[in-house]
Amino acid sequence: MTIEAVLALTESVGATQERPDATVFRLAPAGMFKRTAPDLPARQTRLLAALLELDQPLYWSLEDPPSEFDSSVPWPEVSPGVWTAPAGFAADDLRRRWLYTGNWQAFAGESPTIEVPWIDPARCTPKAFVEFMRAAKLQLLLDSFHDDYDWRIGFHLSAG
Repeated sequence: MTIEAVLALTESVGATQERPDATVFRLAPAGMFKRTAPDLPARQTRLLAALLELDQPLYWSLEDPPSEFDSSVPWPEVSPGVWTAPAGFAADDLRRRWLYTGNWQAFAGESPTIEVPWIDPARCTPKAFVEFMRAAKLQLLLDSFHDDYDWRIGFHLSAG
């Protein structure tokens, strides 16, 4: 699957574009409580499934390694604190076993090593989000807030 196809899917799962001039979206409930979006986990799983099918490497960053949550399948560490998902890992398993904790990022770009200082992707402006992606040479960045309930997804299709 291409980055452009993931962008189209992001819109189809109900993510809202934050500004017309920036390809930054939020996938979140309408209110403060999970009961306002009972279908959110299913929409997140659809997006994760697409990410796992990307036609380029997808990197995952989390404070704790995947082995802390699920030691049944080893995740290759490709850079300090950055892993790739094992082949054939199911999106629902990924969401339930590891990502439910939140405070993680998934990204696609030139390298698993980010050479520029990280921003706070959950709280920065859409412009700063896209500028960070450009500087880090990322085409896609998904940030999950600390409770894995609010996802922010950015696309920079001319990275490199």
